[in-house]
Amino acid sequence: MFDNLRRVSRQAIAYGTADAMVLGINIVLLPIYTRVLTPDEYGVLALLLVFEAVLKPTLRCGLDSAYLRLYFDHAHEQDRPALAKTVLVFVLALNGVILAGIWLASSWLTRSLLGGLDYRVALVLVAVNTTLSNLVFLPLCQFRAQERSMLVGSLSFLRSFATVVVRLVLVVGFRQGVFGLVLADVIVTGVFVVGLGPALRRMTDGRFSRAALQDLLQYGFPQVPQGLLGQVMAQADRYVLGLHLSLHDVGVYSIGNTLASVLKLYPVALETAWMPFAFSSLKRRDAPEVFARMASYAFALLCLAALAVTLFAGPVTRLVLPPSYFQSTVVVPVLVLGITIQVIAWFLATSINVAKRTSRHPMAAAAGAAASVIGCLVLIPRFGLMGAAYGVGCGQLALTLTTAWFAQRYYPIPYEKTRLIKAGAAALALAALGTVARTESAWTNLGMAALLSAAYPAVLLTVRFLQPWESAALRHFLMTRVGSAEATSPKPGVGP
Repeated sequence: MFDNLRRVSRQAIAYGTADAMVLGINIVLLPIYTRVLTPDEYGVLALLLVFEAVLKPTLRCGLDSAYLRLYFDHAHEQDRPALAKTVLVFVLALNGVILAGIWLASSWLTRSLLGGLDYRVALVLVAVNTTLSNLVFLPLCQFRAQERSMLVGSLSFLRSFATVVVRLVLVVGFRQGVFGLVLADVIVTGVFVVGLGPALRRMTDGRFSRAALQDLLQYGFPQVPQGLLGQVMAQADRYVLGLHLSLHDVGVYSIGNTLASVLKLYPVALETAWMPFAFSSLKRRDAPEVFARMASYAFALLCLAALAVTLFAGPVTRLVLPPSYFQSTVVVPVLVLGITIQVIAWFLATSINVAKRTSRHPMAAAAGAAASVIGCLVLIPRFGLMGAAYGVGCGQLALTLTTAWFAQRYYPIPYEKTRLIKAGAAALALAALGTVARTESAWTNLGMAALLSAAYPAVLLTVRFLQPWESAALRHFLMTRVGSAEATSPKPGVGP
């Protein structure tokens, strides 16, 4: 029971700890940022992030995931440098052409997205940073494939922490606003490109291969329309809000989205560890059953994380942010539910990825994008900020349902539906209890959030989420650990 769980969780914890530490730092700094940046500037930043989100899949062409998938198909070490060299050459050529085009069209792009030229340089810097980031993903993908989770986690933390420090200097110290935020990203990414340069040179010491490029693009290129459509689904709420409401409203909603997006730390860390595990486990005869069982455990943890984010968002916002941002918390529960639904699609996508049917991803993303755009256009004029949250939720539900249909056709996984329902129902019940019992005191609500979150594992045990053999294995594991700890602890009165 615990071998695969330990293997994946050890890596996920290493990846996630770095992000969690940086998140903690950012939460501490959020009161500073919200007093230096106006809601209007947060609105501009949100729209620049829309631009970045659309640009990233276009410049990357899905070659990061394609390299990771094909790395395991190229069992001979001498074949892998050619694979990496092929990725690097194609990315450099494509990114150079697109970056030049963005520079030439930057005035038009800035007017179209932001309504003026005040942030033209910031928009170009976003494109530069995205391009530089594409020189970093190859070494990180190879480290992931080699399950060097501590190294990847350390690099991730170092990069994020450095970005926080430089942003503080530029935004708080020199009052550079949105320009300082994006310039900090460029500076830190540039330093990391230089630092990882030797590793990149070693791993690309091979020859460009047209055959390898064909395989890479066949697997990875569908992620371009998938990524673009996925960003349409994810960012439609803020774009349509910008059409109907003020930049102030977009900024307030963006803070709510930031609070809800804390939940993404868990699936991002898990995905980093999960995909190498899944690809390397395909030859097992019981692989589908292993994937199903692991999904049950992972979904239960997802529900716990969603519950905690939902309950803590309100009191934390009241305690650390200015009153002008208090309204942002009303959308958090709906956004958290939508993210949870979307993460289910990520679990289901395991089937599509291992079967190399990635051409189906854009179809699922198209369903999500269409539902999100239609939902936002219909609901935002009537319900405002809540309409935006409901609209993007429609897209996330459509994405998940479509992905489920494709996934079970190509690589059926016998998901444990009863256990998944128990995990989700327990989290919803505790979230509802927290909403009903909410008080006017932020500190009281904070304590209640901690209490209800801690109660979730006990509720799972009460509803018999674990199967009898799992409960027995868990008891044996815990007793073994306790016995080992007692055996190694020094006895009273016994010296060395």
